[in-house]
Amino acid sequence: MTLEEFFKEQGSQNVVKFCPVGRPHPIPVVAGRDAEGRLLVSFYKVPEKRVFRRSRAIEVKLRKDDAGNQIVDAISVSGEYDSMFIKAFQDILEEAAGEEDPVRWMRRIVSRYELWLRFWSRGRKGLENEEKQGLYGELVYLEHLIDKGVDPEDAISSWRGPAKAEQDFIRPGFWAEVKTVKASASTVSISSLEQLDNPLRSTQGEKSKIDGRLVLVVLNLQAAAKPLSLGQLIERIRLKLREAGHAEAGFMNNLELIGWDPAVDEAADPFIAELVELKQYSVNEEGFPKITRSMVPTAVENLSYRLIIQALDQLRKSGGDCEQGF
Repeated sequence: MTLEEFFKEQGSQNVVKFCPVGRPHPIPVVAGRDAEGRLLVSFYKVPEKRVFRRSRAIEVKLRKDDAGNQIVDAISVSGEYDSMFIKAFQDILEEAAGEEDPVRWMRRIVSRYELWLRFWSRGRKGLENEEKQGLYGELVYLEHLIDKGVDPEDAISSWRGPAKAEQDFIRPGFWAEVKTVKASASTVSISSLEQLDNPLRSTQGEKSKIDGRLVLVVLNLQAAAKPLSLGQLIERIRLKLREAGHAEAGFMNNLELIGWDPAVDEAADPFIAELVELKQYSVNEEGFPKITRSMVPTAVENLSYRLIIQALDQLRKSGGDCEQGF
């Protein structure tokens, strides 16, 4: 049951009534109405002190049960914010689905909540051309995963680009960083020491078992024989998600958080491209040319560098082994 379905079924009863929400979570999550009839989502046995910040639309209350466990209540301040409240927390819960560790799960929940706060504060301004190009590439890879048979809900929950994670796709045992380049590009930029390093907290031995990918999406931006706008690509993916549970809603929420606005980004200034090639490289194979945090002195705060695309060809993955981590 989704939050929207639950609150619709419950109606406007001015009572405290709880029920489990969504897929299983590593800590109890329930929803209902407080004594004043306001919508709330409560998190029980919260493992860390870092919790939600209150905002103009959302009140946050901290309390403890008889055993001393921390409980966090997120409450819609008034009816005018109810729709926004339901949409945000449904997305927040879906984004963290599949994480089994309570601490990591709660951190993802709070990070997603913070992303919604930033989105509400900045409003809609449209995307810069470079942002559209990056989004185009991430969506090409997202569609590729779905077309290869990856469960749509798993594919959407693994898409971490909208949350500004170091890697664009992260799942247990698998991660991928997507770089979108023009057909004429000879190099690709790596912007941090973490971008091609394992994002999951694990030992060195466990790292060797994780499937890490650098994905290059090569686009033709001029005189395309088969032009496809970013908006058309979005609609094509959306249709593929229509019958896949909550995947479509999660997909559209991600686009909203990124700042995609069809009226501005598609109607006024469409980004049009043609997919030339999708290349995947195994980052964790011995000999892959990368620089990670463990390789540099602690005094080095950050480092960016460029890789020569042609030199990576010997590490390219074949089409048949592209999704083994899912």
